[in-house]
Amino acid sequence: MTRFQANDHALAITPGDSGALINRGNALQALKRYEDALASYDRALAIKPHSMEALNNRAIVLGELKRLDEALANYDRALAIGPENAELHYNRGDVLRELKRLDEALASYDRALAIAPDDVAVLTNRAIVAFGT
Repeated sequence: MTRFQANDHALAITPGDSGALINRGNALQALKRYEDALASYDRALAIKPHSMEALNNRAIVLGELKRLDEALANYDRALAIGPENAELHYNRGDVLRELKRLDEALASYDRALAIAPDDVAVLTNRAIVAFGT
């Protein structure tokens, strides 16, 4: 049984399980079936509207689809729920960098570093934005 089939089996048993819907979205995302992944994350959010995981994963998929303004809105919504989540600040910074909103990207990276000061990925991306390399 594949990961995708296992998630569908779990959903057949408990169709209202937001965690299973998130897992299904993750499997679809790994398969690059982004629109289907979005649908799974949307279903999870309909059940559990304050799921930072679903919002983060949804934003990642929107970024893959180059729907950057929507991705940013999802990160902002997730950060309203969990403002101390370094990963969300980092991911938000990446979207802002893609949008060429560099000062805001630096601010997001700085917030991530205030929470996780030794995060190499954040340090690297912040340096790329700050020094234009």
